[in-house]
Amino acid sequence: MKILNIIESLDSNVSYHWIKRDDRDWDGQFKIGDNGYTVNISKYLSSFINFAGSSGGPYWLITFESDESSYDLTNKRESFKVFSTVIKMVEEFVNAVEPEQLVFSADKMTKEGGETSRVSLYHKMATKIGGSHGYTVRRKDEGDSVRFWLEKK
Repeated sequence: MKILNIIESLDSNVSYHWIKRDDRDWDGQFKIGDNGYTVNISKYLSSFINFAGSSGGPYWLITFESDESSYDLTNKRESFKVFSTVIKMVEEFVNAVEPEQLVFSADKMTKEGGETSRVSLYHKMATKIGGSHGYTVRRKDEGDSVRFWLEKK
Protein backbone atom coordinates (compact mmCIF):
# COMPACT_ATOMS: atom_id res chain seq x y z
CA MET A 1 0.00 0.00 0.00
CA LYS A 2 1.31 3.45 -0.84
CA ILE A 3 2.22 5.83 1.99
CA LEU A 4 -0.24 8.44 0.71
CA ASN A 5 -3.09 5.92 0.90
CA ILE A 6 -2.10 5.13 4.48
CA ILE A 7 -2.07 8.83 5.40
CA GLU A 8 -5.42 9.42 3.71
CA SER A 9 -6.98 6.38 5.35
CA LEU A 10 -5.98 7.34 8.87
CA ASP A 11 -8.87 8.41 10.99
CA SER A 12 -6.74 10.72 13.05
CA ASN A 13 -8.71 11.91 16.02
CA VAL A 14 -5.79 14.03 17.11
CA SER A 15 -7.06 17.44 18.05
CA TYR A 16 -4.91 20.50 17.57
CA HIS A 17 -5.19 24.12 18.48
CA TRP A 18 -3.84 27.32 17.03
CA ILE A 19 -1.90 29.52 19.42
CA LYS A 20 -1.49 32.33 16.93
CA ARG A 21 -3.20 33.10 13.62
CA ASP A 22 -2.43 36.43 12.01
CA ASP A 23 -1.21 37.85 8.70
CA ARG A 24 2.42 36.78 9.36
CA ASP A 25 2.33 33.65 11.54
CA TRP A 26 0.18 30.64 12.23
CA ASP A 27 1.45 28.64 15.21
CA GLY A 28 -0.29 25.50 16.40
CA GLN A 29 0.20 22.53 18.71
CA PHE A 30 -1.03 19.00 19.19
CA LYS A 31 -0.21 15.95 21.31
CA ILE A 32 -0.04 12.28 20.53
CA GLY A 33 0.37 10.29 23.71
CA ASP A 34 3.02 12.00 25.80
CA ASN A 35 4.65 13.70 22.80
CA GLY A 36 3.87 17.29 21.92
CA TYR A 37 4.31 18.75 18.44
CA THR A 38 4.49 22.33 17.17
CA VAL A 39 3.59 23.54 13.67
CA ASN A 40 4.73 26.96 12.48
CA ILE A 41 3.71 28.59 9.20
CA SER A 42 5.45 31.96 8.75
CA LYS A 43 5.29 34.53 5.97
CA TYR A 44 8.50 35.88 4.43
CA LEU A 45 8.31 38.92 2.20
CA SER A 46 11.32 38.37 -0.03
CA SER A 47 11.98 35.08 -1.70
CA PHE A 48 15.13 33.05 -1.16
CA ILE A 49 13.61 30.29 -3.23
CA ASN A 50 16.14 29.21 -5.82
CA PHE A 51 13.89 27.38 -8.25
CA ALA A 52 13.86 27.91 -11.98
CA GLY A 53 10.59 29.60 -12.83
CA SER A 54 10.02 30.97 -9.33
CA SER A 55 7.94 34.12 -9.36
CA GLY A 56 9.76 35.37 -6.27
CA GLY A 57 7.83 37.48 -3.83
CA PRO A 58 6.23 36.48 -0.54
CA TYR A 59 6.09 32.85 0.53
CA TRP A 60 5.01 30.90 3.59
CA LEU A 61 7.53 28.58 5.26
CA ILE A 62 6.08 25.49 6.97
CA THR A 63 8.00 23.83 9.80
CA PHE A 64 7.02 21.33 12.45
CA GLU A 65 8.87 19.52 15.19
CA SER A 66 8.50 17.41 18.25
CA ASP A 67 8.76 19.25 21.55
CA GLU A 68 11.34 16.62 22.53
CA SER A 69 13.69 17.09 19.58
CA SER A 70 13.68 19.11 16.39
CA TYR A 71 15.58 16.32 14.63
CA ASP A 72 13.83 13.09 15.63
CA LEU A 73 10.25 14.13 14.91
CA THR A 74 8.38 10.92 15.50
CA ASN A 75 8.64 7.34 16.51
CA LYS A 76 7.47 4.82 13.95
CA ARG A 77 4.11 4.19 15.64
CA GLU A 78 3.22 7.88 15.68
CA SER A 79 4.58 9.03 12.32
CA PHE A 80 1.40 8.58 10.27
CA LYS A 81 -0.77 10.29 12.88
CA VAL A 82 1.72 13.16 13.05
CA PHE A 83 1.79 13.62 9.26
CA SER A 84 -1.97 13.28 9.02
CA THR A 85 -2.43 16.00 11.65
CA VAL A 86 0.15 18.29 10.04
CA ILE A 87 -1.60 17.89 6.68
CA LYS A 88 -4.95 18.81 8.28
CA MET A 89 -3.40 21.91 9.86
CA VAL A 90 -1.70 23.00 6.62
CA GLU A 91 -4.92 22.46 4.67
CA GLU A 92 -6.86 24.58 7.17
CA PHE A 93 -4.24 27.31 6.75
CA VAL A 94 -4.31 27.06 2.92
CA ASN A 95 -8.11 27.25 2.85
CA ALA A 96 -8.14 30.34 5.07
CA VAL A 97 -5.15 32.28 3.66
CA GLU A 98 -4.89 31.04 0.06
CA PRO A 99 -1.13 31.70 -0.13
CA GLU A 100 0.59 32.00 -3.51
CA GLN A 101 3.67 30.05 -2.40
CA LEU A 102 4.47 27.46 0.27
CA VAL A 103 7.93 26.10 1.12
CA PHE A 104 9.12 23.31 3.39
CA SER A 105 12.19 21.10 3.68
CA ALA A 106 12.95 17.53 4.65
CA ASP A 107 16.25 16.19 5.97
CA LYS A 108 17.70 13.30 3.99
CA MET A 109 19.64 11.86 6.91
CA THR A 110 19.13 11.38 10.64
CA LYS A 111 21.65 12.84 13.06
CA GLU A 112 23.10 9.33 13.36
CA GLY A 113 23.77 9.28 9.59
CA GLY A 114 21.05 6.85 8.54
CA GLU A 115 18.66 7.53 5.70
CA THR A 116 15.24 8.82 6.59
CA SER A 117 11.87 8.11 5.00
CA ARG A 118 10.91 11.69 5.82
CA VAL A 119 11.69 12.87 2.27
CA SER A 120 9.21 10.38 0.83
CA LEU A 121 6.52 11.39 3.33
CA TYR A 122 7.11 15.10 2.67
CA HIS A 123 6.88 14.46 -1.06
CA LYS A 124 3.52 12.74 -0.52
CA MET A 125 2.38 15.65 1.65
CA ALA A 126 3.43 18.19 -1.03
CA THR A 127 1.65 16.20 -3.72
CA LYS A 128 -1.54 15.84 -1.66
CA ILE A 129 -1.71 19.52 -0.69
CA GLY A 130 -0.59 20.71 -4.13
CA GLY A 131 -3.03 18.53 -6.04
CA SER A 132 -6.07 19.33 -3.93
CA HIS A 133 -5.40 23.09 -3.74
CA GLY A 134 -4.16 23.97 -7.23
CA TYR A 135 -0.42 24.25 -6.68
CA THR A 136 2.45 23.29 -8.92
CA VAL A 137 4.85 21.21 -6.81
CA ARG A 138 8.61 21.37 -7.31
CA ARG A 139 11.37 19.58 -5.50
CA LYS A 140 15.04 20.50 -5.22
CA ASP A 141 17.86 18.51 -3.61
CA GLU A 142 20.05 20.77 -1.49
CA GLY A 143 22.89 18.77 0.06
CA ASP A 144 21.54 17.05 3.17
CA SER A 145 17.95 18.16 2.60
CA VAL A 146 15.24 18.41 -0.01
CA ARG A 147 13.23 21.61 -0.44
CA PHE A 148 9.63 21.50 -1.65
CA TRP A 149 8.07 24.57 -3.24
CA LEU A 150 4.36 24.86 -4.03
CA GLU A 151 3.16 27.74 -6.19
CA LYS A 152 -0.38 28.57 -7.30
CA LYS A 153 -0.90 27.61 -10.94
